[in-house]
Amino acid sequence: MAGRDLYGDVAEKLRAAESIAVLVHNSIDGDTLGSALALVLALAKLGKKAVVLAEEKIPENLSMLPCGDYVRQYGEGAGDGDAGEDAGGGCDVAGGAGESDAGGAPAEVGAADAGPWDVLVVVDAGDPGRLGRRARLLESGACVINIDHHITNRGYGDINLIISDAAATAELVYHLICRLGVAMDRDIAVCIYTGICTDTGGFSYNNTTSGCHEIAAEMLRFDLDVNKLHYLFFNAITCGKLRCHGYVANSLKFHYSGRLAVVVISDSALEALGATEADCEGLVDIGRNVRGVEVSAMARETKPGEFRINLRSRNDADVSIMAKRFGGGGHVAASGCTICARAEDMEGLIVEAMAYAFD
Repeated sequence: MAGRDLYGDVAEKLRAAESIAVLVHNSIDGDTLGSALALVLALAKLGKKAVVLAEEKIPENLSMLPCGDYVRQYGEGAGDGDAGEDAGGGCDVAGGAGESDAGGAPAEVGAADAGPWDVLVVVDAGDPGRLGRRARLLESGACVINIDHHITNRGYGDINLIISDAAATAELVYHLICRLGVAMDRDIAVCIYTGICTDTGGFSYNNTTSGCHEIAAEMLRFDLDVNKLHYLFFNAITCGKLRCHGYVANSLKFHYSGRLAVVVISDSALEALGATEADCEGLVDIGRNVRGVEVSAMARETKPGEFRINLRSRNDADVSIMAKRFGGGGHVAASGCTICARAEDMEGLIVEAMAYAFD
């Protein structure tokens, strides 16, 4: 509807709700977790019963965020009120002890945490398929609010706050928190900063705008340890990831006169490297950083015969076209999808599917 105040609609629905669950997408990254935590922390200030629902553990490079008792693990029985485990702890990134408990035993997910909720908020997920088992919650009868910046978002919410020219979903959450009238604090600030910083590649991708710099500048007024954050986001790696770097460098294949770089990482290769799926994060950028490469594709096996495809581009190549062909989505320069095929067929499949970008 032309002229509709979506921020106002979302704020009104959240103010009227008592219990709210915020869902992050699988393959948790800084934008989905930072956005979810920032919103939950703000809602807690309004006296709401609010939690972040995940079904994966928090990645190590994001474990410094103030998760505390706010992040809960959604298990097979969570919808029936069965016990689960806390997804992570938190600490203060300004150098001292944080407001949230960084350790201790995992919290149980009791009936109050497992729903029913008045409102479900999904952040940074263009498709309900990215929610895994939690997608069934969208049919629970709760109001679904879909907050995202992906141009390929399918608009599956009762309210869809989708702004595709935002650098990160955290930008939208920042404006929503302001609309709710909640004062920023250091914990909220580090979450917003994390979302924007990670989704812009440390303010280096072409989605970086003056607007996201302005929000980041405001967050830095809360004495965040930027050096520590950037080290954790972009530079700290495990030994397994170091071996993955070598594997990708030795296994990259180039097509279309060096304009397309492709690497396939099978489950057996990952096991031989002593690495985990989390160690694959960001490896697609190795191909993109090669001089002359316009599109980089990485296929990693997530289960037998099923591969998660990460696509990155330079210049004007729109990789979301390929992602949408296989039921995925994302942005012009960064997209993803899932393809079921044999490992030995994956490279050729990607080369054929990306032909449109090199005509």
